Amino acid sequence: MQTPVDATPPSDSPAGNQPVFLWRWGSEQRRRLAFWLAYFVLWYLAWFGASVLGTFGNQISLWYPPAGLRFFFLLAFGWRAFPPVLLAEATLGGLLWATAPSPFSSSPSSLGDHLEGALTPVVVYLAAALLLRAWNAGRIYSFSDQAHTSRFLGAALLSGGLAAGVGTAQMLRTGSLVSAQIPEAWLHWLIGDFIGIITVTPLLLVHLGPRLRDWLPRGRWRRPFPRAQGGQWWRWPAYLAGLLVTLFMLFESPSWLGLSATFRPFLTLFVLLPVVWTAIAGGLPRVTLVIFVLDVGLAILVGWRGDQDTALYYQLVMIAVALVGLLLGGVTEARDWGLSRFRDLSRVSNDLLWDTNADGRITQLSGRLAWELAPSTGLWWRIGVRAIPVEYRKVLSAALRARRPFREVLLSIRNHAGELRWLRVNGLPYQDELGRFAGYRNQQRYRAMLAAAPVGMAEVDAEGRCQYVNFPWCILTGQAATAMLGHSWLECVHPDQRAEMQGRWRTAANLRAGDGEFRSLADRWLGVHWSALYDQDGATVVGAIVILNDITDRRLREQENWELAHFDTLTKLPNRTLFWDRLEQALLLAGRQPHTLAVLWLDLDGFKAVNDTLGHAAGDELLRQIGQRLQATIRESDTVARLGGDEFAVVLMTITHPQDASVVAQKIIGRINQPFVLSQGPAQVSASIGIALYPDHASTARELAHHADLAMYAAKQAGKNRWRLWEAEVGADRAIS
Repeated sequence: MQTPVDATPPSDSPAGNQPVFLWRWGSEQRRRLAFWLAYFVLWYLAWFGASVLGTFGNQISLWYPPAGLRFFFLLAFGWRAFPPVLLAEATLGGLLWATAPSPFSSSPSSLGDHLEGALTPVVVYLAAALLLRAWNAGRIYSFSDQAHTSRFLGAALLSGGLAAGVGTAQMLRTGSLVSAQIPEAWLHWLIGDFIGIITVTPLLLVHLGPRLRDWLPRGRWRRPFPRAQGGQWWRWPAYLAGLLVTLFMLFESPSWLGLSATFRPFLTLFVLLPVVWTAIAGGLPRVTLVIFVLDVGLAILVGWRGDQDTALYYQLVMIAVALVGLLLGGVTEARDWGLSRFRDLSRVSNDLLWDTNADGRITQLSGRLAWELAPSTGLWWRIGVRAIPVEYRKVLSAALRARRPFREVLLSIRNHAGELRWLRVNGLPYQDELGRFAGYRNQQRYRAMLAAAPVGMAEVDAEGRCQYVNFPWCILTGQAATAMLGHSWLECVHPDQRAEMQGRWRTAANLRAGDGEFRSLADRWLGVHWSALYDQDGATVVGAIVILNDITDRRLREQENWELAHFDTLTKLPNRTLFWDRLEQALLLAGRQPHTLAVLWLDLDGFKAVNDTLGHAAGDELLRQIGQRLQATIRESDTVARLGGDEFAVVLMTITHPQDASVVAQKIIGRINQPFVLSQGPAQVSASIGIALYPDHASTARELAHHADLAMYAAKQAGKNRWRLWEAEVGADRAIS
């Protein structure tokens, strides 16, 4: 009986001739070890290949494939790829130090220079890869999503630019460059890395990434792409060989025709034509391979010619090939995905999907009922119909004369076995490219398109009642389709916002379109847009299409950004910005409804000693506990803010008597004066507080805060651990208790 591949051998038979340390590892660990060993080999091959292909005197690198290899592994594995990638480049730096001069200087250099030149790009690329992974929020990468593609290109430019900046700075430090050469060296470095990333990384993401996700954890390897069809395995290699021959002919045609060598880069742009055709016909899997082959071929030809003066033009050609292929291939993938989903919906539908032309002849049939009923295309639709009840005949005749939509019309038709079948039919008129009436289309086809949409979509009548909702709508709103049909779409809005959205809907009804944002019953933030549907005459609104988009992530990011801008990250109290805003609002309210408010300016006594003796971590914990005590002392309507360091401020919104402010100040002093229990040890501080009142002491926020600040300094000069009230009559430098 054969032992399974992943079976653990008996304890007395250590896996044949395998070393003990490999025997103790599981199959997944062994696959990961083999994978990273393969990465080492690929990395060295790519690096030494880059030193040969497209490099002029070790100064201008036409492209840099190791950048694409490095970026792929950091993007695919994140932090887990950092140690092996770092080790691979560190060993390369050590090897170069032992065998050759520094790449940054012709003079002998230290091992540290080599290691710095090898390791710094890894850190830069890791930062860009982690940023891109965070942008994509853990979703599988897809170039069919144009947002993903734009982020990928931005991350490629960012990592290439930062790596080029660090590298040229090191070259300047080691004396390999003078200041005047920095811009040109930085530009060539950036372009070389950028070409390497947009050429190699998409190829690996499309072909290798999905297979690694299966092979590493489960040991299954998908069949490589492209697959041979019908035994004609030679077609795809022949196509690639033909592309290389075409590239060679375009590259050498100026020499054959006696043209100037400056025409050569522009003639090579004609390779964009097969790139475009490949992207449209073959999608991303084929076009990424074509991009790689063409860029490799162009790098070899340029290096063979040694034409350094036109290197920048060839780099622009390589960028154009990669960008056109990626963007058009992504659009093709998105189109094919949408068509495939619509086709699948049509195939599994129980309905008869049909089209007629303007003469009433059937032009297209699909759906499972098409096979059962077996009507023929090219015939007038009325020939196959056996009976239409009188009440439905009138409705249908009126709709056909006016070329209006019709719904739920009952009619009978005989199937291929001669049996009578009753159907309910819906139809929509459609127009040709000139806007003329072209025929009727089964409304189910229109509904299938709504169902295939990746966003929440609903068709509503003129009163806003749902006639149809797709599956994403139900997910976003938390409402079943049966609960929505016949009811207003506004019922999916959270009750707190329903009145507001109802007002928007009624207001926008006259404008024929509208949008907004609301929170659904499923506790998601949704963006909504609606557009009116008109009757055949285009004068009367008969309904609308309502579209929902999930904007929860965006709203959360906006909320986080607002909190970062207005709240102290340590104590979670309002910061200086929010303090001034609330103080201004409090003064406006006090001006409209006259009452007294107070500002308390607070500074800690002895905080520096805690920092010096117990450390900054203890100081941070102390500030957090002080913030909690301050919040527990004041009312919910009041505001306590941390202004920075060990300085706080309190706004008492309404006080009946001036003495109320001093009572609160004394409570704060008493609470802060109590010992604090920190993980680093016990601590004790006190507080000095200055008080200023509106309107007694100032009429503006700045004056009020300034007077409270001066009163606080008077409290410190009087011995600390006390409060002082600003006294305007005595002068700007006096305060009384």
